[in-house]
Amino acid sequence: GDAQTWRYVLWDMDATFGHYINYTGIPNTNPNADPCNPEGLNDPGNQGHIPILNALSLNETFRQYYVSRFIDLSNTVFNCDYMQNMLDSLIEIIEPEMDAQCAKWGGTYAIWQTEVEELKQFIDQRCIDLSDGLIDCYDLTGPFDVMFKVEPEGIGEIKINSIYPDTYPFTGTYYGDIDILLKAETEVSGYVFDHWELLHHGTFPTITDQEASLSLLSSDTIIAVFANPVPIVDLGLDTAICVGNTITLNAGNPDASYSWSNGFTTQSIEVSTPGTYTVSVTNQGFTTIDEIEVEVNSPPTVELGSVQQICPGQQVYLSGETTNALEYNWSTADSISEIIVSDAGMYFLSVTNLCGEAVDSVYISVGYSPYVELGENLIIEPGTSVVLDATSIEASYLWHDNSTGPYFTASEPGQYWVIVTNSCGSAFDDISLTYETELIIPNSFTPNGDGLNDEFTIYAKGIADEDFLLQIFDRLGALVFETKDINDSWDGIINSDITASNVFIFVLDYKDLLGETFHKTGTVTVLLR
Repeated sequence: GDAQTWRYVLWDMDATFGHYINYTGIPNTNPNADPCNPEGLNDPGNQGHIPILNALSLNETFRQYYVSRFIDLSNTVFNCDYMQNMLDSLIEIIEPEMDAQCAKWGGTYAIWQTEVEELKQFIDQRCIDLSDGLIDCYDLTGPFDVMFKVEPEGIGEIKINSIYPDTYPFTGTYYGDIDILLKAETEVSGYVFDHWELLHHGTFPTITDQEASLSLLSSDTIIAVFANPVPIVDLGLDTAICVGNTITLNAGNPDASYSWSNGFTTQSIEVSTPGTYTVSVTNQGFTTIDEIEVEVNSPPTVELGSVQQICPGQQVYLSGETTNALEYNWSTADSISEIIVSDAGMYFLSVTNLCGEAVDSVYISVGYSPYVELGENLIIEPGTSVVLDATSIEASYLWHDNSTGPYFTASEPGQYWVIVTNSCGSAFDDISLTYETELIIPNSFTPNGDGLNDEFTIYAKGIADEDFLLQIFDRLGALVFETKDINDSWDGIINSDITASNVFIFVLDYKDLLGETFHKTGTVTVLLR
């Protein structure tokens, strides 16, 4: 047919696990068949496979590879656990379809389960018998358990004959009287193979050869050790210490040579002073340089200042800012370097850093805005005085006459004012003092000699004596009475005779005690009874 390549590759694959019509004449198709059985066949099918195999086996290199390939496969894809897991994964796919397959092609699900169990038993038995067969067929000794490791972990891998294990440590079953070929490889930058480490064997040519071989006499652990000849130097991140303390700077890389910026040539140094420290590390001709900045810190300091006074409604900033602080703790439960307060009280702050703690406090007082109240305007009696009180807390005073006391004694009518000042501002108030002015002008009188209301008398209070003028006119405008005496009165007599009942006009000019001029007119009626 046209599919000759695939048919050739899959030739006799149906013979797996003994499910096979033995056309080739294999002497044993059971699990205990020796692995070398095919080598005893003449030339099945006249295709030349067996003669070629036997001829190649005369070459020691080929023989080692051929036998080791059996060993490699038995430690990987032909390993019992691997094969059983593979079979289980196939069963998981096939099992849901088996009822339909049996219905279509015949057979039963129970028969299928029986044959699956036969496969599992075949695998388990073959793993045991294959090891014995390798020993018998190829004159091997063992088997021996061998563990393969890589150090440092993850840096490289080991080629063991024809395989590269996926993970390490890797444990396999190996045999004596056949070389195990080893090759250590790495693709990690800076790392190279350094040497092999074994508990009970040596490697050929030497333990420092990257490609080596060994023949087992017993179980062992084989370690491929990789090294980085380029020094890896890490002094760490820039750091800080406290005054009086020291820090150790370690350049690592034992057995290298060192040159520090402060002249030392040791692997590590102790420092207690601030600065930039640089080290040059040389190993096998490779040099790496690193540096670190070291700060030297003191315990924190905090100064909130002396007592501070603010005015009502004002705020004050309290700052405990300090270098290298790690934590601020205020009595207000704030945890920042600066707070704003407006209430009176004692405020505490604790500041900590790597080197210690500092505590300080400050008292904030709230002052008073100045206040002054001179009272309502007053009417005073002539010859009396009144004390004006402007007292306020911690204040200064300025009165209208530039006097500066808290009190002022006023005995004269007038406008009095004061400005009261303290650290929180100023307040102003004023007061007016006046004399009482009262003027009673009768609208009639009866000059009949009965002793009651016989005269026209003006009752005045708070009126100045000077500049007083009272004039009375009849209805024709004739002046009938005039006086400049505030205490004088008209008895109703005109030209020595009592006037008849009549209405008269008065004109009054006067000043109050503050000098303000007034002019009043009106009528007064004379009644005779």
